[in-house]
Amino acid sequence: MAHEVEREALSRYLEKHNLKRTKQRDLILEIFLKAKRHVTSDELYQAVRAEHPNIGYTTIYRTMKLLCDAGLAERRREGSWVF
Repeated sequence: MAHEVEREALSRYLEKHNLKRTKQRDLILEIFLKAKRHVTSDELYQAVRAEHPNIGYTTIYRTMKLLCDAGLAERRREGSWVF
């Protein structure tokens, strides 16, 4: 299964910090990892919304911050993320 290592790392981080694993977080992680390049918050937002229009910008932004805290993403500059 693609990105299994990253999913497991996120699960461990969430469990360690008593946070819930949600479908939205999993979806955002998968779409982010598929990008395979630097993506801006807006680009990620558009990609996520194309598949799931009910997920808002705030959810995406908070999830990306969480992925950074978990060591799965890095913020390069204002509004830009990289795996």
